[in-house]
Amino acid sequence: MLEIKRTAETMCIETSILEARDLQRNLILVTGKNTTGLINELLKGHNAKVININSKVVGRLSMLSKVDRSKSVLSIFKKIIREEPAEIKVLTNIEILFDSSLAVDPLRLLQSVDKNHLFIVIWPGKKEASRLSYATPSHPEYRSYKSSDFSNIIFIEADKNNNQEET
Repeated sequence: MLEIKRTAETMCIETSILEARDLQRNLILVTGKNTTGLINELLKGHNAKVININSKVVGRLSMLSKVDRSKSVLSIFKKIIREEPAEIKVLTNIEILFDSSLAVDPLRLLQSVDKNHLFIVIWPGKKEASRLSYATPSHPEYRSYKSSDFSNIIFIEADKNNNQEET
């Protein structure tokens, strides 16, 4: 009998992808410190593409005036998403979406993307039982969401303890 070793990351991401498809949800948020390991595991077994949102959005916004940036960020974001044909889109470095000059609600924006694809987003903040946040309250880009704002999202906590292998 062939024994296949799976990491905790692999099992966690596989379970989350199946759950998202079963529940017809298109958004998985990943929080924690070991997101790189999780992404690497995901890329091994799926038609997935990593999209660095900061570099793609900033490049396109830089060609616009400051006034036009906030008006255009939503359409730019959606165009970037449509350009990638992968079944699963892994969005990394999303910090630009929190820029207060863009006047965008990052969580709402992520929830509004194409319902026909699965999005795995590396969330650069914290997830607690009843709160999802980005930055600290004194930071100008601080965002905080209550549990009812993210009840339809699947979460994965990628921390250093998930590196253990299971058989």
